[in-house]
Amino acid sequence: MAERRLVETIPLQGSPRGPVLRAARDALCTAGLAAGVTLVLVEEWEALERLNAQHRGDWFPLLPRPAAAPCFWVAAVDAEGEFVATHGVVLLDCSTASFGARVGDLTAFHDPGAAPSEEFGFCASPAAHETRGAVAWIVAGWNRSDWRGRGLFHLLGAVARLVALDRWLPRWVVGLVDPETVPVWTCRCAGRALLEPLSAVLYQQTGVGRLPLHFMRWSRPAVLLDLQDAARAWSMQGLDVDGGQDGAATAILPPIKRVGVDEGLADARDGHAVEDGFAGADALGILRPDAVREFDMRIRFVGLVDDGPAPGAPQDRQRRHPQVSEAQRLGWPGAGQEGAAIHQAGALQKGGQRWG
Repeated sequence: MAERRLVETIPLQGSPRGPVLRAARDALCTAGLAAGVTLVLVEEWEALERLNAQHRGDWFPLLPRPAAAPCFWVAAVDAEGEFVATHGVVLLDCSTASFGARVGDLTAFHDPGAAPSEEFGFCASPAAHETRGAVAWIVAGWNRSDWRGRGLFHLLGAVARLVALDRWLPRWVVGLVDPETVPVWTCRCAGRALLEPLSAVLYQQTGVGRLPLHFMRWSRPAVLLDLQDAARAWSMQGLDVDGGQDGAATAILPPIKRVGVDEGLADARDGHAVEDGFAGADALGILRPDAVREFDMRIRFVGLVDDGPAPGAPQDRQRRHPQVSEAQRLGWPGAGQEGAAIHQAGALQKGGQRWG
């Protein structure tokens, strides 16, 4: 059995981000307990592959990863000790080649020269080709069918981003989203992310087939702000966040007005500035300057709602057809605008949940 580590016991690295990360960690773990699960961290990727194989009926095959790439996964465990939801994260060094370039030459999925001959990749995403430096790639998002609709999907996504930020301090967090799961990622509880409206990535995976995928990314300042929102939301509900019961989140989380970030060794080589100023659309990972107005900057983690495909939705990529309308595939708002930031600020929506 793979070794499990309680997320609530992770010794977060000492840094100016420490108060935000610790408060968010406690808030997310409290949210997990309220949902009836315990959040754990697992280092053994082979255990995730075995779990994926056991649940192949309701979980797409995992996307491959380079053998030497650092990785981890987080999971929700029920009262019987069973894994009921997961998110995995892989670290890619995109300092010399962008994430989009690594998708195109398959080094995002395999060690150089190790890709099977029948595989190919194509990336026409402008944002993916601009995504450089240390990149944390989220994969393996899954909820067991009897645990869907309880908020675990986005809860685990936030935990995965938190651990990645603490462990690697990536410049970007990214994902490749199946068209069926686009609706769940346009929910406001997905956070301050760019989700491209078109499936500009194409990957042919051995044993699976040709996969059209949407590129998604969070900038480092956006992840920090989302985690701050998560902690504020739970503390305002009177839950025990970092020992506080009075809902006074300000003492726990000083507002982030401008986030100065050390890009680390990987980013020092890619020509990016050492500091990301949280004062403009680029810091949020948005391509259009006016798109920042499309974001609801208020708390996003109240009433987490996730996923679950529609009853009878196909589970096999080789036999499935997109379950969303053309308007949904193209995104909201500004359908058809390449690189537009996609965000639904209204009511939360339900949709499919698997990613990677």
